[in-house]
Amino acid sequence: MNRVSLVVATQNKAAGHLDSLEPAAADLRARLADPEIGACAPIDARPSTKGEIEQAVSIAIETAGTRRAVLVLAFLGHGFTTDQDSHLYYVAADSRVASPASGVDVARLVTEAAGEPGIAGVILLIDTCHAAGGVPEVHRVAGGAGGGRTQVAVLFASTADQAAYGMQFTTALNSVLRDGIAGVGPWLHLGHDLVTRLRDGTVGQNAGSLNYDADPYAMGELWLARNVAHRAGEVSDVVGLTGQSQLRAAVSAWRPDDKFPERWSESALNELADYLADASAPVEQMVLQRVATILECVRTAAALTNIAGSRLTTEHLRSAARISEIELNRTLSGTALLRDLLERAALRHARIRRHRLEPVVRFVAALALAVGIDASDPGLRAWAAERQVTTELNDAFAVQAATRQAADTRLVVSLANALTGWPEQVEAWLRRGQQLPKHHREACERPDRPGVEAAIGAVIRWARSTLTGTETLEHIDVVAPAHLLASWYPEEADIGAHLLGVHHLVTPRWSGRLRPAPANGDINHAARTILTRMAAAERTPVDWITAAELADPDALKRRLKTGGFGGAIGVNHVPDDLPDVLDLLLPHSPVLLWPRQGSQGATLPATANQRWHTWPGGLLLAYRHRLSDGTTDPESCLRTAWHDEQWLEFCHWFETRTFGPLEEKP
Repeated sequence: MNRVSLVVATQNKAAGHLDSLEPAAADLRARLADPEIGACAPIDARPSTKGEIEQAVSIAIETAGTRRAVLVLAFLGHGFTTDQDSHLYYVAADSRVASPASGVDVARLVTEAAGEPGIAGVILLIDTCHAAGGVPEVHRVAGGAGGGRTQVAVLFASTADQAAYGMQFTTALNSVLRDGIAGVGPWLHLGHDLVTRLRDGTVGQNAGSLNYDADPYAMGELWLARNVAHRAGEVSDVVGLTGQSQLRAAVSAWRPDDKFPERWSESALNELADYLADASAPVEQMVLQRVATILECVRTAAALTNIAGSRLTTEHLRSAARISEIELNRTLSGTALLRDLLERAALRHARIRRHRLEPVVRFVAALALAVGIDASDPGLRAWAAERQVTTELNDAFAVQAATRQAADTRLVVSLANALTGWPEQVEAWLRRGQQLPKHHREACERPDRPGVEAAIGAVIRWARSTLTGTETLEHIDVVAPAHLLASWYPEEADIGAHLLGVHHLVTPRWSGRLRPAPANGDINHAARTILTRMAAAERTPVDWITAAELADPDALKRRLKTGGFGGAIGVNHVPDDLPDVLDLLLPHSPVLLWPRQGSQGATLPATANQRWHTWPGGLLLAYRHRLSDGTTDPESCLRTAWHDEQWLEFCHWFETRTFGPLEEKP
């Protein structure tokens, strides 16, 4: 938003010298011109006489109108009213006290500014005796050019019957502009919060404010300055970061020359929706659609906060985002994150021919699952009924239930006995929720790839014979030592009519975490710490290792030993000694990434940044797509050994039990 400022600060010998005037005025000019605070383009003038002041104000009005800017006017010094009324006259250097004809009519100048075509609003600061007398009369502003469709905000140092002392009002204002006000959002508006702080800094006078708003396109209050006490990245208004971006684009296409509001409230969104209710032009309909969608997000955020109550946490929101495959802004947390996730779901994930709120419904169901809210919760049901998405919510919960059942039913296929080549037998455990896993061993006809893959097929047939008719087996964890992870892709295993990954999601795991060697100590405990750190990271939590780093093994080993990798580890190329590299790195992170043999690794960091929020599920689907349609997109070329919290729980269970004859199912 363009902003222009003019600070008038004039001494008058007859009225008495003001010792604090020049320092206070200089400080205010600096604060208003600071791009991080007032963000104003100052009118470089120091007018003194009445004529000079009116000329400077005229230049400021013309400049602001040309730039379609907000005009900030400040009058500091002496002021007087007459016995007949409380109308304020500013005392210029050549004014005669109590002579209205020689004084500057502040209200008239502001009224003229408010009616100037192109001006986006007027802010008036008055620090004089009888300051409230300078507030322009509403009927004159409303009757001005443009029919009064503008904004005017006034901040005054004293009421019309009070004196003002020692420039304490401006001094207090400068202090607030310098330090900000905690907890009031990113902008300092001319309202209660700012006035309260100014009253705390003044004695013997009552500061106050007045706001006039009849601009149908403003949709937000005028702001005096950016609030330096506001935490970077925090969003305190009802529209989040994604909503701001999308709405700004739509409004700019609709009215490219109009200012975009810096602050949104629910009532402001409603006003804009009402204004566009009968819109017919495509650009107007686009704005209306964005506003309506954002309003649904605002109301859904409020409903979820009421439903979840004290149970809702940032980790719940991140978990729901992962389930819904919504990319999250890792710099946000709490309410700001909730708001942004709803906006991302509604504005970025909506599909043609689907209900526009379908992605939001999926996120709501995922969040309910994460928090532990029952599908029959009255609050959820009321929210869905009000939006006529009851069936969509039922579908989302059904999908969640099926997904959860599938995720809880997993077949673990272990090739851990392969010390150098291929194993002579395959071990398997069928996991079903909290039940004790069923154990099975299958001998390989030959200790080679065809023999092992045939045994895997036999193990899957055993597992399916164990399941009931309503249970599905989709997830298979293939546990292998480093040398097999480096050269063999489990999803490509030939197990019969189809390759393994065609109808299963195959997650590669490293066998060294099932029963960690003594030399690896408590690697699974460390992995849990790293997973927690990764979940809270503000960027994609992958540290990439280059060929140069691998060429200095002593430095790399020291970095690994001293915890120099705080998240996932990625190898950005295919090393010649890949099995040895995997052996070195696998104990030090729960997630390891590296390129497929024969692929290029240059795009892998960018791919991870773009797709991290969908992994590991997205990687497994990419492997499936590679099998079915031969795609070689970067995601399908990225190999992984992924060990999440659920897998680490199985490792802990595995370490504390010995499998005896009663647990074996031949």
